[in-house]
Amino acid sequence: MEAKSSAKEARLFVGGFFVLFLLLNVVLVTCAAIGQIANKKSVELLPADSSPALRLLIFVIGLAMSWLVGQWLYKLLIKGEIPVSESVSTAFVFAFYLILTFMGVAFFGVLSWLWLAILLLILLVVSLFALWRVVGIWFVLGAIVASIVAAWLAFYLLD
Repeated sequence: MEAKSSAKEARLFVGGFFVLFLLLNVVLVTCAAIGQIANKKSVELLPADSSPALRLLIFVIGLAMSWLVGQWLYKLLIKGEIPVSESVSTAFVFAFYLILTFMGVAFFGVLSWLWLAILLLILLVVSLFALWRVVGIWFVLGAIVASIVAAWLAFYLLD
């Protein structure tokens, strides 16, 4: 009985993290796109004259945090008796979502927004194939639809 409870808890964490990181990255891409396409001043996360060393430090901290979160999630999934192959792919997907988030925060407004959107689309396709066995295809598709709605709302609220 405890194994089922632990597996359910692990799947719940994966679902929650997936929705959180996906929505955060989609809103970040939308803000960057509004700033570049409409030539409007978008949300400013770091001042434009921020030191490149500060941006690199934020990115390196993000790399360390993503490694730690990936390890923790992997251990949680193994403890929940999720197969190793699914646990590894799920942990890597979330590590890359966190890396993408910190890349977006660190280099927001400095680099083109297009690279962020392309990386998010690639990561979205990878997560579709990696997470459907862990949380279910309908949950993944629902999270993608929710992120599209969030992008639309962010676009109209910030535009």
